[in-house]
Amino acid sequence: TGTLITPTRVLTAAHCVVGSSPRGMTFITGPSNRQVQTRTPVVSLRPHPSYSPRSNANDIAYVDLASAPPSVEPIGILPAMDQSFVGVDLLHIGYGVSDGFRRTGGGTKRAVRMPTTQIGATQFAYGDSTRNTCFGDSGGPAVFESANGPLVAGVTSYGDARCTSFGVNVRADVYADFLGVAVGTPAPAPTPEPTPTPEPEPVAALRILVTG
Repeated sequence: TGTLITPTRVLTAAHCVVGSSPRGMTFITGPSNRQVQTRTPVVSLRPHPSYSPRSNANDIAYVDLASAPPSVEPIGILPAMDQSFVGVDLLHIGYGVSDGFRRTGGGTKRAVRMPTTQIGATQFAYGDSTRNTCFGDSGGPAVFESANGPLVAGVTSYGDARCTSFGVNVRADVYADFLGVAVGTPAPAPTPEPTPTPEPEPVAALRILVTG
């Protein structure tokens, strides 16, 4: 799952793109992966250079598209989070599974409001026993519904094994410089990075269901 934060840049999690190639990759929008409304080629992937798969630190990335998906409005980044956000409901959105035990039901866009439980320097936690993000929601947004419109507060990173207790998001505001955007309203489209030289060996397709 990912979020359009400029006309051609998609915010997602680093663990969703590490080890992948943009060659043959397509960004789609729509209510499900069976009801596709737009398809846009991907030209580059950039996980955070300090991402750690062992600790999940800096689990953030962006994907640049060949063009702006038609009729899709980008969402800005929340300017800042602090302890006042503890207890505040955020809208979590993703295409993940609906059953964390059987890992079924993925591919449909769903959204749920959940209270934020802890705020850290680069991450925040949320969730309870009845509502959570799950496999395939990784990279998706936690949206703060401000008076001036929706703003991305975080990126789904990881949670408990059965998706029944808690989830953790990377704070988007901390990484605005890495993302190349100003906080608040969406920025103009950045210049996409050059398409990498094709690799000599076949590259596996991007994983859809990932720990989140």
